[in-house]
Amino acid sequence: MSGRKIEQTREALLRILSDMHSDDRFNLITFSSSVSTWKTAVVTGSTSHIENAKRHVKGIHARGGTNINDAVLEAVNMLDDAEKKEILPERSASIIILLTDGAPTSGVTDKNEIRKNVKNAIKQRYTLYCLGFGYDVDYDLLEAMALENGGVARRIYEDSDSDLQLQGFYNEIATPILSDIKFLYSENAVSSLTTNIFRHYYMGSEIVVAGHIEDNSLDVLAVQINARASQNDLVLNTTASVQGMAGILKNQTYIFGEYTERLWAYLTIQQLLEQIISASPLQKELLTQKALELSLKYNFVTSLTSMVVTKPTEGEDTQTMLADKPKDEGKKEEDTISGFSRALGGRSRLGSYNDQVIHKEIMSTRRIHEDLSEIRENKEAIQPRFSVSDYPHFIIQLEGGSHLCLNIGGRPGLQPLSVQLINDPKTEIQVFGQLLRADGRGKLQSSFNKFIIRYGTSKLAVSSAEISLENGEHIHHSPWPFSATYYYDRLKFTTELGKILRITLDDKVTLVIVVYEGDSLALYVDSHPFSEATTGLIGQFYNGAEISILVNTGNKGKIIYGAIENPVTREMWKDYRPQKSSSSISCWVLQLPLSTLELLN
Repeated sequence: MSGRKIEQTREALLRILSDMHSDDRFNLITFSSSVSTWKTAVVTGSTSHIENAKRHVKGIHARGGTNINDAVLEAVNMLDDAEKKEILPERSASIIILLTDGAPTSGVTDKNEIRKNVKNAIKQRYTLYCLGFGYDVDYDLLEAMALENGGVARRIYEDSDSDLQLQGFYNEIATPILSDIKFLYSENAVSSLTTNIFRHYYMGSEIVVAGHIEDNSLDVLAVQINARASQNDLVLNTTASVQGMAGILKNQTYIFGEYTERLWAYLTIQQLLEQIISASPLQKELLTQKALELSLKYNFVTSLTSMVVTKPTEGEDTQTMLADKPKDEGKKEEDTISGFSRALGGRSRLGSYNDQVIHKEIMSTRRIHEDLSEIRENKEAIQPRFSVSDYPHFIIQLEGGSHLCLNIGGRPGLQPLSVQLINDPKTEIQVFGQLLRADGRGKLQSSFNKFIIRYGTSKLAVSSAEISLENGEHIHHSPWPFSATYYYDRLKFTTELGKILRITLDDKVTLVIVVYEGDSLALYVDSHPFSEATTGLIGQFYNGAEISILVNTGNKGKIIYGAIENPVTREMWKDYRPQKSSSSISCWVLQLPLSTLELLN
């Protein structure tokens, strides 16, 4: 590995190290033709260990050979040794992250043997994630190893910012909430279930189970959810009214017809395609046939099917166009360039589950953020709202992965209003937003058209037209570039697609500003170490104060943060945040009137 790939590998490792928790355990293993470890055993994620690890990463140089087999087995042995010596917390999740740019060229090079060795060593106790850099990597091997051991594989492209590509991936696995999750249904009540046993459940993710209800006369569908949390085992029993949910879905229109059935088909096809990767020749043929039949029946374009589009043209013969689903294909093994690779064996904590609950919606499940004691007392099933509103003013991710949509009610005057959003005297970060009257097309009566960020002596002003930076006597103005990265003192700015600005302050705080719906702006906090002294409209939710959402009935409840208590409702809103799996978000909506805000000139 050399050039851009070695730089991306360093960036990836530095990103992972920066996101470590102090109570995590981790180690680094470098491998070329041989394998070496940074430390003899896993260490805590203390500040000193993280800084030493970063210095180690920055000193990595390219070497020849790629011994994937021994590197992964060494990571497994290290975790096994930590388990035996009781170095790891009793209830936690162990993961191995493999980073490589090539195919196996040293040690064991037979791919089937490597997969067998890794699977036999892990024995479903740890999760393996694989990151492949560039097109020279043997991505088929990485994907097979990851899927066989409860993880996923990702390709990191050379011509893009690896930090941005890794952000969504690492957010998926950064904080395990539950392990050994099982969804159990009444005997003979359901059939054709998609996967209903999961190794881990991570903060910010969701679990969906779909299937067929066998008994058409069934009034209530019962489900029991078993899982292991950080402090104890969780058993959650819940029910859903089959007829009631059917009535709700009947009133929802969907371009392809019955949504729930297509969701089941989609999940089933995806899981069949994953099983094909590690199946025997006979099993592979049967799985392929089943996936192909479902793809054709429900009109999904997959790696097994194509879509033919007939386009009639006036005065000409009918044109036929063929569309295949893009495949993630790299160079063949003969073209690979072996080089430096990395494996990271680590331990991520199992987060608190005091305020998590899993909610059943017919044959699917979504996690919401509510108080368990209130849920157990409330016998009425929660009925989610399916209509999607406009964009909220702010989206705030709460502890546990649920979201708060914070809106400002009322219509501002003709003059724009400056609203203090964040004020942290300890980190010297202040954020202001300029609120204007909306044009009347959206649900809200106002929108933001400018954000100002003060950090020490620097002042950054962002509108849809330009980005300006002021530091002392110097002022720099620039229109939005389509894609660029700038560094200034302790600030880093990265623009994407000409409408996303990612601002990193002193490698600690990351704020993201998005242009949407013409010249409207949205801002959200991506990562932060804000102090307990932080105030402001959205800053009050990032100062470490306990936040609770208590459900009253249905979609209504109340949020308690500090000494403040306000009503909230459960709704669907559009999501302006990039790199999200869906364009809409289910959140608790907090509506604050203009009169309650601290307005500044």
